[in-house]
Amino acid sequence: MKGIMLMILTTLVLVLTPVVIAQTTTTIPQLIASVDIPESCGIVIDPTTINFDQVYTGGISPERTTDVTNQGSVAAVVDIQGTDWLASPEHFDVGNTVFGTATNPTTQLSLVEQLFANIDHGNTQTAYFKMSVPTGQAMGVYTQTITFTAECMPT
Repeated sequence: MKGIMLMILTTLVLVLTPVVIAQTTTTIPQLIASVDIPESCGIVIDPTTINFDQVYTGGISPERTTDVTNQGSVAAVVDIQGTDWLASPEHFDVGNTVFGTATNPTTQLSLVEQLFANIDHGNTQTAYFKMSVPTGQAMGVYTQTITFTAECMPT
């Protein structure tokens, strides 16, 4: 009987022997991100207001300036246009304002876009302005809106 028991124990030992399980490596997925930054041009005006102070009828204002900076990544063609001078119900012509890229400007501002300057990226161009008040113009505080627009120059 001892022989039979020994055989049973041996069988039990074989069943209880630890089993080695192979480990598998898990691959961690990666995300690849990309971005396409297009060419850009954009202008900033500083200061955004100019004041010609008091100008008498028939008079010419002192010169005023603002800086136009291209903050984009490529050169820009910068255009300029303006509105008539308004003090409801009074007004006078947009062309009474002159502008330029140097002191003593002579180009009349217009209701339609016209070239101001080509400005390389990261560069600044000063805009010079003067205005004149027509003789006999009614007294009042007049305002004018001047708009700069930029179009990117392709590289």
